[in-house]
Amino acid sequence: MRRKLTQFIYRLGLAGFILGLLYFWQRPSLYLAPYRTQLDPWAAFLLIAYLVMGAYWLFRLPERFDHVSLRKIDEMEGDEFEHYTAYLLKHLGYRHIHVTNYEGDQGIDVLAERHGEKWGFQCKRWQAYVGNKAVQEVWAGKGFYDLDQVAVITNSHFTRSARALGNKLEIELIDREGLKKLINEAH
Repeated sequence: MRRKLTQFIYRLGLAGFILGLLYFWQRPSLYLAPYRTQLDPWAAFLLIAYLVMGAYWLFRLPERFDHVSLRKIDEMEGDEFEHYTAYLLKHLGYRHIHVTNYEGDQGIDVLAERHGEKWGFQCKRWQAYVGNKAVQEVWAGKGFYDLDQVAVITNSHFTRSARALGNKLEIELIDREGLKKLINEAH
């Protein structure tokens, strides 16, 4: 959510900057006329610098996740945790990683492949214990996406009932301690 808002603000600012430059270049001004040939290269330089800095800022996602701790994960939004999970899976050797749409994901937030098996991950960045619902959702997603393996990953812990259901359905449940181990493996 925060990333989408940031992208929107960046695009809005870029559009305003470009419109301002176009207005400046097209508007005849007696006051700026003697300086116009000097200002045009500077305006072009500023536009290019803005584009380069903005592109770096928007696409620095992997760099943003390089030194993430559990405390930082606790502060993330849900969609940011999904993207972090995708980043983590990439560093753990998974391939063809895809974060699904936020709505209508059928219980699977991240799709990936490893050793020829298709995996699905339900990501729960919660403060409370994760219950049966998450396990049921990922089980439904397994059938919907025709997956070989599924897992629920959380920064919290699972209820006893969720653990029992996960064991019965052979769903991997990765709690706070498991997440910490994965983070250490990836780095």
